[in-house]
Amino acid sequence: MMKHTFTLLFLLAADPAIAATQSHVGTMLAGPLEGSKYSMGVQDGSTRNFFTSIPFEPYCATSTTCIWSAPQVYSGNSISIINLHTSPPRNFTGSSGAGALFDVCNPTGCLAGPHILAKEVSMLTSIRGANTQEVNAQFSAIFQTGKVVQWSNSTAFAANDLVLTSNTGAFGSVYKVKENCTSASVGAGPAGGPGTTGIVDGTCLFDYYTDGINPGKSNVSISTQVLPGSNYAWGLVNDFHVEKGVGNITAYATEFDCTNHQEDSYPGAAFGFNCFTFGGQSDSAIHPMLAWMYFNSGNQDYGAHYGLIFNSHKVVKDAVIADGTTAAYTLQALSDRMHAAFLEDDSNSSTVLRATGTHANGVDFTEAGITFYPFRSHNYSVDATGAVAVSSVTSSGAVSAANFASAGVVTASVVKPSRSLQVAAAAPTISSCGISPPKAAANSSNQGGQFTLGTGAVSSCTITFANAYPNNAFCTVTPASSYTGNYYVDWTASDKTKFTVRLSVGADRVVFNYSCNGN
Repeated sequence: MMKHTFTLLFLLAADPAIAATQSHVGTMLAGPLEGSKYSMGVQDGSTRNFFTSIPFEPYCATSTTCIWSAPQVYSGNSISIINLHTSPPRNFTGSSGAGALFDVCNPTGCLAGPHILAKEVSMLTSIRGANTQEVNAQFSAIFQTGKVVQWSNSTAFAANDLVLTSNTGAFGSVYKVKENCTSASVGAGPAGGPGTTGIVDGTCLFDYYTDGINPGKSNVSISTQVLPGSNYAWGLVNDFHVEKGVGNITAYATEFDCTNHQEDSYPGAAFGFNCFTFGGQSDSAIHPMLAWMYFNSGNQDYGAHYGLIFNSHKVVKDAVIADGTTAAYTLQALSDRMHAAFLEDDSNSSTVLRATGTHANGVDFTEAGITFYPFRSHNYSVDATGAVAVSSVTSSGAVSAANFASAGVVTASVVKPSRSLQVAAAAPTISSCGISPPKAAANSSNQGGQFTLGTGAVSSCTITFANAYPNNAFCTVTPASSYTGNYYVDWTASDKTKFTVRLSVGADRVVFNYSCNGN
């Protein structure tokens, strides 16, 4: 007779003493399988007692390929078993030697037949209430053996320590310490193959233990190899659906609960602890893969609000992203993607961007097509032509520019215009300066310009700036037309907003040039 063996996990609902460790193996002895009906005995792993037997009817295309149908759900006092699939079974012709296969439909629906064909199946429908956490499969492990210590110069080792060196073997070699000692201050540590004993290194005596050791432990290990002839493949698939009507609950497709009770783990620390680690390689760096993590919602719109969220203010200590690679870019937005902004900072951080180290450029837009402003803030902007507009500038050194414009104060120890230092035209107001209206010449400004006295025997004239200086204004005047009398700027009648010119001999229509500086 042909023997078909399969493994199923069952949820034990009544006996808490055995609920945490229950796993069952059902064995079926069969002769001619087609059209026959058999039952599977379910055993308690601790007492070996049969609770019940459940009828199964195999549909077999060959003597080695069968589809096991369990269209009903059995619920007893101690166990609950959900059917292996929810649609009528179908025959499936497998390759020679494939063995019996289960035809399975996921709870979310069936693929067009044949369905998912599996060597082993474990399916669960929860039956307990809010007082019980139910899982389909539980894997628990305790690791307490296999520790090795990395060899280094001038290091104290204890008797029976297993010490790993890298000077021999594909993965190094491990040596056992005979008694408490300290390794040599120079050299690469003990060396020697199988059978070598009494290896001297400093005050230490080492015996060869093993080569090529891999002392790591794993609770669950999945190994997948994709060979020529395969179609698209997955190493692990998590098909997680939250259906309508569930309500306001919290659902996680995958959760990693990691707790570090050891010590601080940071880049370069002797103790390393990561909650999630990617380890992979390409073919000698010739064929790198697309990405370590790949997010894709297919043709659906907006699979998520955010790509990554770190939602606790103390979940990360130093940096949300730490780049220790030699990649061309730390962050890159691919072409032909439209964003409101590449980076947005809504925090109250003291600094938006901060750089240390040595750089050729702070920000480089030489290859970018900027329509409006490469830089823009409330009081500062640089437009697409390179023109800079600022409300004020303060510099402890030189300020140099081919074209520099400011609507406010410019403070610098040295200002070096490449051609001239210009102040935007803002004509002053002329008052107390004759009968006919006096006037300021076009393009006059706070810095300098020209004004004409009114008619009559004018003996004084007040010029008020379009924009007051911050503190003080110091001005000089010179006649630009014929005048034979004396004249001066009366500082008692002048301040940061204006200056007054006094004439010893009254005159009209006299033209004066003025020049002002201030602080």
